Amino acid sequence: MSAARLLLERSDSATVVRFNDPANKNRLDDGMVDELHAALDGADPNAILAFRGNGDGFSAGRPHSPGGHPDGPAAAAHALNELVRLNLRIAQWPGPTAGFIHGYANGAALGLLQHMDIVVAAHGTRCSFPEITYNLPPSLVASYLGRKIGEKATRYLVMTGNEIDAERALAMGLVSTVVAADALDAEAARLLAHLGGRLEAEIAMKVTLAEFSTYAPDLKPDMERGVGAVMRWARRPKATS
Repeated sequence: MSAARLLLERSDSATVVRFNDPANKNRLDDGMVDELHAALDGADPNAILAFRGNGDGFSAGRPHSPGGHPDGPAAAAHALNELVRLNLRIAQWPGPTAGFIHGYANGAALGLLQHMDIVVAAHGTRCSFPEITYNLPPSLVASYLGRKIGEKATRYLVMTGNEIDAERALAMGLVSTVVAADALDAEAARLLAHLGGRLEAEIAMKVTLAEFSTYAPDLKPDMERGVGAVMRWARRPKATS
């Protein structure tokens, strides 16, 4: 029997979701996204929702297929819409959300982290939105990233696809804090206990933060427009040699 690609660690105050497909760099393929939705279905929305990755990195994001989705444009649109739904579920989660990352966090996985309340990165983590480097404009992430980290940082990341280290990710606002690589486990345990000790107040704090956020309004329609931009690019007339 193959090992589960997602591992769930549940307590009274938290559900920790661990990506557990290190041979595939914990990629968010269609099946993994479906499993993530199922994990969220079974999690307490008024408890902490946290994410980690097993192996040498957090997640390399969506799989790259040079010819587009192997099942065609309709499957590609469905996959993107399911990814939008996952982003929205995390962004709108009532309880505290957190990511604890190491090694690498790329593409759609780095995008998911932007919707979490707190992201702790181990020193040595590398982050990127590499889609443009294989000729796929990352229009979905572009639909919301500017409201999270600012226009110039967004343009640099999505137009170059360049990889940045954890400290630069912190300076840009992609992560909340950076800890020593050997301190990530201890910081995860400390922060989960810290948040879990006052869940009711933390949930109330999130409601207040949402009232003053420029990030929350129009998030869903903007992301849907981002999907539309991706699909227009995918369906563009291809040059013939």
